[in-house]
Amino acid sequence: MAIPNSKTTLKSWCKRRLGYPVIDINVDDDQIDDRIDEALQYFYTFQYGGMQRVYLKHKITQADIDRANVNTTETATDGNQLTNTLAGNVIAGATSITLTDATSFPKSGTINIAADGTNAEEIGVTYSAKTGNVLTTSPLTLPHLATSVITSVDAVDWSIGQAYLPMPDSVTSVLRVLPFSDRGNLNMFDIRYQLRLNDLYDFSSESIIHYQMTMWQLDLLDMILIGEKPIQFNMHQRRLYINMDWGDDVSSDEYIIIEAYRKLDPTTWTDIYDDLWLKKYSTALIKRQWGQNLSKFNGVTMLGGVTMNGETIYTQAQEEINFLEDESKTTWEEPLLMDVG
Repeated sequence: MAIPNSKTTLKSWCKRRLGYPVIDINVDDDQIDDRIDEALQYFYTFQYGGMQRVYLKHKITQADIDRANVNTTETATDGNQLTNTLAGNVIAGATSITLTDATSFPKSGTINIAADGTNAEEIGVTYSAKTGNVLTTSPLTLPHLATSVITSVDAVDWSIGQAYLPMPDSVTSVLRVLPFSDRGNLNMFDIRYQLRLNDLYDFSSESIIHYQMTMWQLDLLDMILIGEKPIQFNMHQRRLYINMDWGDDVSSDEYIIIEAYRKLDPTTWTDIYDDLWLKKYSTALIKRQWGQNLSKFNGVTMLGGVTMNGETIYTQAQEEINFLEDESKTTWEEPLLMDVG
């Protein structure tokens, strides 16, 4: 029996496990492809055998820095805006309007004047002052009748930074950006250099425990005083946002290194297709699809008196899927971090 090393050979393996060619498997090839893709997606998402912890490096370009220094703008409008009505008619070119009650309106802002049956709507009229119920406005383009509805436009502009780096499709999560520091370089004025020179020159005059505790203390001070760069990453967005001063913290042609998880490409690492759990899970998904296809023929008697029972096949497959997913959670998944929750 051939060992699966591709999607095609895995399909054949699953079909043989279900009884093919002794019995017909009533599942279309496209449906089998979909179920194997579904199994691979679960495998990549939850099992450490389908992902790899890696360190990726990127050389900062001037284009990265320029993009980080430009914001995109998004306007948010209040859905519960203030409304009132005109206390009297106004003519085109008027620079003030009187409301029935302007108490709740801000001292300056923007308003919309609704259509009144005779005159059209006027949008985006700015006003610079409020005196009692009178608003001092920019010149009106149209006349408006009394009782026309006045709406205060409460809109706020938000700037959204573009301080991100596009990430490869294979990356599923980013853990951190390695600290920007010179801790890899030692000089004679560095406290670590002095510790090693004076206390650990022969590894016998001073306890190594004291040295280790001192290094932990230096790490703590480094974390408090310098810290790591906050990041945001979403696997569907494929953008790694790094919250830092892109103008001062990094320069063009410098490297940053990130710690991340990425999924393994089965076309490169073909041994994935021979993973025992993946083969069983793919087979169970195909079996469930088979039962679902046959379920609409439940109770139909075929030639020779054979009765189709797709519901039984579906139920058995679902039980196998539940068992395999529970096994995945307890055996093959990375344990949760202690500080989660």
